[in-house]
Parts: sequence; structure tokens; C-alpha cells
Amino acid sequence: MNLSSQEFNNRTEVSSSVTYLVAAIISIAALITNLFCIAFILAKSQLRTPTNAILCSSCASVLLMVLLIFFNTAASISIEKNEIREIINCISGQPCELTCVGIFNIHTCLISLERLYSIVYPFKYQRLATCYNIMILLILCWIIPICSILVPFIVNISVHGSKCSGWYDLEGVSHHIDFILLPIVVFLPLVITFLSYSVIIQRICSLQHKTCLETTANYELCYLSPYKLILLHRKAILQMVLIISIYMIAFIPFYVLYTLMVVSLQPDLVLPTYVATQFCITYMIFHPVLAIAFRSAIKVEFLKMCKNIYCQWK
Repeated sequence: MNLSSQEFNNRTEVSSSVTYLVAAIISIAALITNLFCIAFILAKSQLRTPTNAILCSSCASVLLMVLLIFFNTAASISIEKNEIREIINCISGQPCELTCVGIFNIHTCLISLERLYSIVYPFKYQRLATCYNIMILLILCWIIPICSILVPFIVNISVHGSKCSGWYDLEGVSHHIDFILLPIVVFLPLVITFLSYSVIIQRICSLQHKTCLETTANYELCYLSPYKLILLHRKAILQMVLIISIYMIAFIPFYVLYTLMVVSLQPDLVLPTYVATQFCITYMIFHPVLAIAFRSAIKVEFLKMCKNIYCQWK
């Protein structure tokens, strides 16, 4: 059975109070892991590099998202007046949430591109990876989502003179968010990560093949089977597969269910969509964990700290 637009919005509003409460509980873990990552990097002078600033900024975007979830949870539970709810929806509604996710995902793209550039063009990377250039990139990571998502929403609301709670009734705004901005925000990190790691692996294979041809008399030894190539580059491939797989598990179910829910207005899709939302939030818990695992300098310092703690408690 399909619901009318108003009935569907009412059902969604009731469910959102529950999902914000669950999201707030999950967000506590995200708050802890991302705060720890920032504090750990800032506490070690050898880790305070321009490239690690990208990771810290991405963790800061998660903290912003967590604060937004806490704010929305408190508002959905404690506030009953419709007028105040309209103001809350203006400040921290869906466009603001999508903006925060956009900021986080652009950082995810930048981390993959930074890894690509540092491996493929190491000398240019050393020359260009200055504090000034990294700062400009980070500012753009925050400004682009705000200008492309939040600002157009505010402009549309102002032009049409619509109430904050009724922004979704503006067909142009809702279609722009659901069918243009949301797919870009969700799928861009997948595409960038896959392309970056593919180029890295291809570049390494090419360099190894070239070196082999220059140093080996038997050229047949330089031509490896696909299976041997996979074994040779298993660490990079495993890293790519893990990052992409975890991201897909977290975001793709939400995107599919949300799109089906918006298009069909089926009441049975409301609960599964909100459950899928929690997977997106859970991904932000593992973001700094993956960063520590895949960055050798951070991993070494982290293992040293764990070893020292173990020796003290032993």
C-alpha cells in the first residue's frame, strides 16, 4: 500500500525520533575513535605532517556529524512545539546532514588521491605537499559541500518563502538532493578509491616490469601470470578490497533503500532505511581504524604505545 505524501512524511517523522536515538548511541563510539585518532597524531611530533592533517580533518568532519546527530536526537526527544521543530529542521535537517557526509566523503577521496600522488609522483609530491597547499585543499574540502548542498537549499527556501519543515515539498529541491547530490556523495569515494588503487597497482607493475627487462637477460621471467601478479601485489589489492567492501556494506544498502522509499512511498521501507542509516554511521567508527592500519608511520607509533602500555601493566 502506498502512502500519501503527507502520511508518509508523518510516518517518517515518527521513525526519525527512534533512529536518532539509536544513531546517538552508535555515534558515541565514533566520537571516541575519531577523537583518539586526532589526539594521537597531535601528541606525536613525528606524526604532525601535512598529509596526516588530511586524516585529522576527516576525523573532525566525523565529529561535526556526531554533534549534529546528538543535537537532532535531543531535539526530537525533548521538543514538542512545531514552530521550534521548524527552526531545528532549518539548522540541522537533511540538507545539513548530507553536507556533513559530503565533507567526510570528499576527505575520503582526498586520502585516496594523496596516496596515489605520493606513490606515482613521489618527487612532485614531496615538493607540493606543503602546509600551505594542504591547508588550501582542506579548506576546499569543507567549502565545496557547503556551497553545493547547503547554500542552494537556503537560497531555494528564501526564494520560495517556504517554511523550513516544508522544504521537501519543493519538487526542485527534493529532486536535486535525492537524485543528483546524494548519488554523487555516495558513489564518488567508491569511484575515486577504485581508480586510485588501480592506477597505483598498474604503475608499480609497470615499473617492476621495466626494471626486470633492464636487469634480466631472460625476458620470459619478466612476464608473470595474473595469479602471480595478484600474489605479488596482494597487500595493495587487499587494502583496496577492504576499503571498498566496508564502504559498500555501509553506504550502498542505505542508498538503494532510501531511493526506493522516496520513489515508491512504501511504508514497509521506512524501518529498513533507518536501519541502513545506522550502518553509515557505524562506518565512521572504523574510518580512523582503517587509517591507522594502512599508514605505516601511524601504525608503528600506535604499536609502540600498545607495547608500552602492555609492559607497564604486565
